[in-house]
Amino acid sequence: MTKVLVDGIAAGRIFKFECDLVSRDAKQATFTTKTNPTHKIQVTPRYVESNIGSDDTGTGQTVCAFAFDGSYCALAMYKEEKDLIKIIPQDY
Repeated sequence: MTKVLVDGIAAGRIFKFECDLVSRDAKQATFTTKTNPTHKIQVTPRYVESNIGSDDTGTGQTVCAFAFDGSYCALAMYKEEKDLIKIIPQDY
């Protein structure tokens, strides 16, 4: 089972959640927070022709647009490490 962590500060907010993976493909990943109430988080690649996920070595990152409950908030780094997905929202 893949563990998903969102941890960062962006758009004047602190985002610190453990999440469940809802869906993921090369162009979008969707998560729900393990909070009450739940929140929906979506990431999409920031650059044309980019894909979500690590490179073949498992060490790559993808710069993504980060949406929280349907609204764009910030850019975020998306990184996969074996059974862990890290999403790090940040102000650039």
